[in-house]
Amino acid sequence: MRTFLLVLFTFFALIFAQKITIAAKRAQNICAEHFQKLHHGPWRSALICGTSLRGEEDFENLKSLGLIHLMVVSGAHLMFLDRWLRWLLRPSLPGHVFLKQGVLFVYGFFAGLQAPLLRSFFSNGPGKSVSLRLILGGLLTFLFLRQWTLSLSLSWTATLLVQWPHSKKLHGGIHSLLIALGLCPLLLSLGRPFIGAALFQPLFSMYFGGILFPMTFLGTVLPLEPLLNAIWKIFFFSLKLGEQFPLSKSMSENSVAWNVLYTLMLQFFFWRAEVKLRRRNSW
Repeated sequence: MRTFLLVLFTFFALIFAQKITIAAKRAQNICAEHFQKLHHGPWRSALICGTSLRGEEDFENLKSLGLIHLMVVSGAHLMFLDRWLRWLLRPSLPGHVFLKQGVLFVYGFFAGLQAPLLRSFFSNGPGKSVSLRLILGGLLTFLFLRQWTLSLSLSWTATLLVQWPHSKKLHGGIHSLLIALGLCPLLLSLGRPFIGAALFQPLFSMYFGGILFPMTFLGTVLPLEPLLNAIWKIFFFSLKLGEQFPLSKSMSENSVAWNVLYTLMLQFFFWRAEVKLRRRNSW
């Protein structure tokens, strides 16, 4: 069933890519309008709807700490919603697979169907080879968008680092630190972040994934404004650390080639590690 849905989605997505993109952009604007009247509206809109934060106060602090990728709507958002839906939609419910995938797609649609979300949808295919699914997901996203974006590289690279063979043997904090360090070469295109920020990224990631995103998302349907204001105040207070470490000049004005090279190189080493692990397990 999942294979059928993926093939169907890919077929229509590639044929009607331009029309789907325009419609998704309009839906994203509707999503953003919901947050504009709220406290910290632009930031809440960026976290949930995937809108841009350029020009916002504290945006440079976010970049200085190397945390800009956390504000990108990506497959991590879908994973969180997927867990909710698995709890709400029991397997015994007729058509629960169609319903769950439909809800995830609708959310992705109102978040603008950006590169990380598309890559997550396209990578959710059958097969035991994680490498093959990630390669297909990345290439199909590139064909859909007809351009290689930084968000595509960040999403693809983050997934490789999260799912890296043998990573389950690592302590959670160490793994998070390695993920942060692995993303640094891509973040250089935005400027050289404070190198010590990698130590803070695991903490920020846990705060994002465990508190900020789920509570902000719940705040769209539940009256949680006082609690949300407190949660966002803690976040902005933490961002003030970035003022102590001004962002250095970008390493390169044209970094697309580097982003492509780094992502594909990491994908190659991931494939090698996956093959070695599979051979070892077969002995």
